[in-house]
Amino acid sequence: MVVSPRDFLGNDARVSVLIDRDQRCWLSEAINNIFLPHEAALIQSIPLSLCECEEKIFWSHSPDGTYSVKSRYRVLMEEELKGEPSALDLTPTRRLWKGVWGLRVPNRVKTVLWRAGSDALPSRANLKKRKIINEDLCPGCNLESETTHHALWLCPALSSVWEVRWTPLPRDWVKVNFDRAIFKEKNLAGLGGVIRNDQGHVMATFTQTIPLPTSVEMVEVLAARSAIGFAKELSLNQVLIEGDSEVIIKALTKGGMDSSSFGHIIKDIS
Repeated sequence: MVVSPRDFLGNDARVSVLIDRDQRCWLSEAINNIFLPHEAALIQSIPLSLCECEEKIFWSHSPDGTYSVKSRYRVLMEEELKGEPSALDLTPTRRLWKGVWGLRVPNRVKTVLWRAGSDALPSRANLKKRKIINEDLCPGCNLESETTHHALWLCPALSSVWEVRWTPLPRDWVKVNFDRAIFKEKNLAGLGGVIRNDQGHVMATFTQTIPLPTSVEMVEVLAARSAIGFAKELSLNQVLIEGDSEVIIKALTKGGMDSSSFGHIIKDIS
């Protein structure tokens, strides 16, 4: 929330008065003079589009920028949880589960993670405890008890499941994988990507460090934009883009995110 007085800009001023339209960057000197330090830093951490775009009002607590009663209720519940007193210090656990339920993955994946973390999956060890079966030996390796931990991560029979495999591309195509990293303690984010040819051989890589944006989705979409721009710089035309953010991939392929907080960056890519 901005508490700095608006006298310098006027009540009808728009965001565009703080942007250098030729260089496509924030007018840092003006922003630092008008706003409080934390406000100025927050404003300048917002990535700008590479081209002129329409100013829009969006709801920052939903992926597509559209307000809903459900998203508002979730925000209120999160605020209540942050301030909820407890006889036990459950902050780390609460933060962990908030992270799990906030993942941009199908609900069934979240449910499996929750059941695994609560040791509530029907592993043979759990079934034996409930006297449903008499033997809890893992049927995959026949080496030890099939606990939740063993069934999901430790069983030797799972090595082929966890192995990362390269999916062949059409001849003369390349694949660009992009990803991001967040360094909250330094208030920075990292963007990176790797380009492979149709044989799976690495052709080029890139990394970039930027000021930490206001959302994980914004970091993801900036990584996608950098990856596509990198491929264009190398004059690559037959390109397949791949990332692990379901929200961003959906926005790139199906659209419908024009009103989101990162809609202007999607426009750059499109």
